[in-house]
Amino acid sequence: MITRQEYSTLELVENHGTLETVPQDSTLEAVYGQDNQPGLEIGTRIPSPNQSNGTNKEEAAKERGQKSTVYGIRSNTFRVIAIIVTLLVMAVIAGIVVGVKSKKGSKDTNSIPPPSPIQTLPPQPTIPTLPPQPTIPATNLLLNSSLASVNWTSGGLQYYGVFFQNKNNSIIMSLRDPISSTWTPSPIMVDNVYSPLPGTHIAATAHAPLNAVNITQLNLYLTSKNDELLEFWTQDPYAGTWKSGDLTDKEQRLTSIHGSQLAVHYWGCSPSIDTGPNASHDRECLNSPVLLYQTKSQGLRYANSTNTWSGANFLESVFEQGAVMAMMSLAPGGNDISRNTTSGQVAYIESAGNIVEYTWEGSKWANEGQFFKNKTPPKAPLAIAATTLQSTTTSRKPDLIVLGIYLEGGIRSPKIMVGTGSVWNDPVSPTMTKSMSNITAMATNFDRRFYGISEGQIHEYEFAIDPLSWIYRGIVSI
Repeated sequence: MITRQEYSTLELVENHGTLETVPQDSTLEAVYGQDNQPGLEIGTRIPSPNQSNGTNKEEAAKERGQKSTVYGIRSNTFRVIAIIVTLLVMAVIAGIVVGVKSKKGSKDTNSIPPPSPIQTLPPQPTIPTLPPQPTIPATNLLLNSSLASVNWTSGGLQYYGVFFQNKNNSIIMSLRDPISSTWTPSPIMVDNVYSPLPGTHIAATAHAPLNAVNITQLNLYLTSKNDELLEFWTQDPYAGTWKSGDLTDKEQRLTSIHGSQLAVHYWGCSPSIDTGPNASHDRECLNSPVLLYQTKSQGLRYANSTNTWSGANFLESVFEQGAVMAMMSLAPGGNDISRNTTSGQVAYIESAGNIVEYTWEGSKWANEGQFFKNKTPPKAPLAIAATTLQSTTTSRKPDLIVLGIYLEGGIRSPKIMVGTGSVWNDPVSPTMTKSMSNITAMATNFDRRFYGISEGQIHEYEFAIDPLSWIYRGIVSI
């Protein structure tokens, strides 16, 4: 058996039989002899016979002083470098981890900033949830829209129509169903293109044509963007189709001053007295719509379809531009219009803040006096309207009601004058079951209905025998 011991360092072994010189860093195997050779022990180093004890001591000392190396670097130095590198790597890794967490924390901080200790408020009391509030729909009305109203009877039922202008500058008629009392708005559709003036004054009338049975004709009057007078008519209001009237189709249309108000009524005659071509004129009736407007010279002009709308001067006076006006037939004994309006006509014109009454006397208009005879009138009215009350008298002048919108204390409220003939009371406000303020336009019809624009809506009132007691009927659909 051969016993061997490994060495990591280079040793020079003298040739003793089977001993060899082993290169450095190789495994040194020292063969100590035969297995049965006496005196040899495993792991015993055999000294060279040529070496003295001193030499062995020097080599041993030299060997003990020699240091081990790794890749040419002393082991201790290598270990120090390894430790430093390890610490640097750990520091880099720790820095990366801290940086990532810091960046993430920064994003969270930007998205949800922590409350400042200075701005921290104490807990607020819980506010109870309120029930949903009703939504007020945006109005479809043009801001400066005017109003017109008509009424007529058909089949024993009373019909109402209200005209207004919407934000698209279209003229709309809202019709009331006499059974359900609901309103249905529909645009005025005509057979040719027309362009009404934004804020045009609107005037309308209803009448039963001569020799017609259960037919009602509505006539509508407007001003165009060029201040021309326009006329449209229909005999089927629910169909929504209208036709151009003679006033619109004139080769040279009548023109008004810019912003002129309009007033119209149908001056009809009874068939029983219309026996000749001039009979209706003898009774001071025309069977024709009569239109009142203001000319560019600021005078008033009176026109009707009987004389092809050529027009005639109403008065020679000069009125303020945009003077308010109203006009109607005088028909005793009824609150609805019909062919039996065989009496005269009356007009109300604002002049210097006062309302002056004019009546037709044969072939001219006569001044019947002003409402405020003994006192200073209020500020000029923004609008006026006139209608009749049912009367049992046989006089030519039934009880009348004339309303005006006056500006008082920044609030527009209706004031009414009631009287017979030219005897008028001072303006007073009616008692309303629902108040209304900031009125910008109004209209009445012959069935004692009042319509006013307030806060972007059209409100309807009814007054019975007492013109100072108004009952609120609701809102007209627009």
